[in-house]
Amino acid sequence: MIKKDELKPGCWYEGFNRNSAVALWTEEECFLSFRFKLGNYLTETLIHPDDKLINKGFDCFEPRREIRENSPTLEEFRAADEPWLKRAREQKHRDSNNE
Repeated sequence: MIKKDELKPGCWYEGFNRNSAVALWTEEECFLSFRFKLGNYLTETLIHPDDKLINKGFDCFEPRREIRENSPTLEEFRAADEPWLKRAREQKHRDSNNE
């Protein structure tokens, strides 16, 4: 596991969380993780395991490796995923009209 003081804001990390294998370390000293649940796109805030005793109730992300190759910024990630989100929203709307 990479120690908290070795993490770099704006960098993506491969690691372990019950819902995600990658997360972005932020300047606010937390991870942002992205996942899809029940047709919705969710952003989750995760803490480093070193903070677990301090922040009870928050989910942790255990970083194991910095992802250096082709790492998008948060803005690039959201922009690249926007067409998919639009299609998902349209499909959800069509599904709800067919019920």
